[in-house]
Amino acid sequence: MNATVCFIGHRKIAVTAALTATLTTLVQELVAAGVVNFIFGSHSQFDDLCYEIVSKQRRQSPQIQRVHYCTAYENYTKAGSNTLYEQEIDCAAALTAGKNAYVVRNQVMIDHSDICVFYYDQNYLPPPRKNHKRALVTHQPHSGTAVAWQYAKARHKHLINLF
Repeated sequence: MNATVCFIGHRKIAVTAALTATLTTLVQELVAAGVVNFIFGSHSQFDDLCYEIVSKQRRQSPQIQRVHYCTAYENYTKAGSNTLYEQEIDCAAALTAGKNAYVVRNQVMIDHSDICVFYYDQNYLPPPRKNHKRALVTHQPHSGTAVAWQYAKARHKHLINLF
């Protein structure tokens, strides 16, 4: 099958034993169904949790490929990890996106995936903006995860939401 899965979620999440168990079972089921490529972005607790679980599964399933999609300036491996991604891909489309680099990167990840695993809470409010020029607007209007969810939905991707 050689299917591809991407992970997208909020920057801050509640990492619980139940979520970890659910995600572990899901990854095992995806591998059993023939998923080989697991795509990761960066900068979220959900990404970190998914990376950890897929890396543990890789010990039993060495065919798994962990692929890091990054904006041009963040080409790196997980801090403190001796395990590298099997592949790192710079998202060229994100080079000219400025502050929207992560939005564009997420869209590229979604486009290259058969299944999108999200941690998406539609009531999530992004953290306050720092030093915003308009003091009345303290929060971003939409989270990057919400934008990615709508994008994946519009492209009729197979969506799994673990929130």
